[in-house]
Amino acid sequence: MPGVVLIAGACLAITGLVAGVAPRSWLTAGLVLLVVLDVILVWGDRQVEPTMNALQAAAPPTIGRPLPVLQQVDFGSATMGWLDFAAPALLGLLVQRRFAAGVATGLAAGLWGCCFW
Repeated sequence: MPGVVLIAGACLAITGLVAGVAPRSWLTAGLVLLVVLDVILVWGDRQVEPTMNALQAAAPPTIGRPLPVLQQVDFGSATMGWLDFAAPALLGLLVQRRFAAGVATGLAAGLWGCCFW
């Protein structure tokens, strides 16, 4: 669970910093490119599976005790990486009202989840 909090917090922080310096149109284009890149990497590249297997098998470094695994998050049988957290964080920044951001993020996550059926 600490890994989820650290990854989500890092994605929120980096998207917040980027939103402070980049024009809104660039952020929108970046979000679309993130989604396209994620789709290509998940379904279009055969080298992703061996890489993911290697990441899952790699032991995290230790400093007297194991450090949290920060390259991915496992929710049951689903594995999520940085892009799966950064895209909704960027979407939330692009939507101006909190309610609208919540609805848009929920719809985007729901539609993305439907792809796994």
